[in-house]
Amino acid sequence: EEEKEEESIVGIVPVVVDAMRITTTNMDFQATACGFLGNVALWCCPNNNNNNNNRAAQLLLMVDVPQLLLERLDRNKFPSTEVLQAACSALRVLARNSEENKRTIVNGNAIPAVLAILQSEEPSLLSSPTNKKKKKRKGRKKKKQKGRKVVPEKKNLVLTTAIVGLLKELACMTTDDNDGNTT
Repeated sequence: EEEKEEESIVGIVPVVVDAMRITTTNMDFQATACGFLGNVALWCCPNNNNNNNNRAAQLLLMVDVPQLLLERLDRNKFPSTEVLQAACSALRVLARNSEENKRTIVNGNAIPAVLAILQSEEPSLLSSPTNKKKKKRKGRKKKKQKGRKVVPEKKNLVLTTAIVGLLKELACMTTDDNDGNTT
């Protein structure tokens, strides 16, 4: 039964990856496909006690899933918040799976990419919340709200959470020093 499940997953991953490369303008599909790849990575996670997931884990690297997900962090090509969030979440799971994945993700410039996303959000997700004065609309009275802080939209909070989660996983990366010792 588990072997059939693995065969199904191993068979569908390349199809999804190819479709992601072809249908780059369909943001709903891109977000869903990133979510699917994240779920496959989660299924492959060594911590989930699934012993028959080696082929699927290797397949994710063979079809270059980390690079594909890293490409989805380009706000110019993939302007959808949902795509960015799903790609960050999938990369986080991949990073959790192995040190090799973490290195691939870091070497693929994930950190500058997610910091650029944070800086590009309005209001910037890296800045402190501030009070902003809005223009009064004619004919409407607006109640004064002292000390009210601007709160980013819910989408921005979900995206921020995904980015911080990815950065947290990447921060746990072990490195080898010049003497070959792991730190």
